[in-house]
Amino acid sequence: MIVWYTAKSTIFGCLKLTDLAAAIDLGSNSFHVTIVDVSEDPYRITTRVGEKVQLAAGLDQYSVLSQEAIDRGLKCVRRLAIKLANVPPKHRYVVATNTLRVAHNRDDFVTKAQAILGVPINVLSGDEEASLIFAGVVGDVAAKTRPQCTKLVIDIG
Repeated sequence: MIVWYTAKSTIFGCLKLTDLAAAIDLGSNSFHVTIVDVSEDPYRITTRVGEKVQLAAGLDQYSVLSQEAIDRGLKCVRRLAIKLANVPPKHRYVVATNTLRVAHNRDDFVTKAQAILGVPINVLSGDEEASLIFAGVVGDVAAKTRPQCTKLVIDIG
């Protein structure tokens, strides 16, 4: 759920044209890092990496994330953080979705992941997540074809 359509105006604000910017998506099934060169319009993706983590598989019936899942997620965050070496922290935007939204012990993961990434993690509400998904999909469609058409977006995962 990485959204570049809204990145320039909403997520990153005003960036120097020589800077790189990164979006880090800590999802329920996989974690992703996308780094873009903002000196080009539209942005040029320089790095796109994702790893299957299956964080949600570590949630128990009481919405507590297992230590095994936390460790698996943090190992992945460490690997992905290496890719961020050339991205200034002020140009890193990190979001987390449903699993970390519902996990009662999410701070066990979030606090350590923030220290690794060097920036706060924004645990999105369901509405925020849906809004970003919609903006990204509609923006991509509008930029390519039929900008004036009505659109329906369904997120299946």
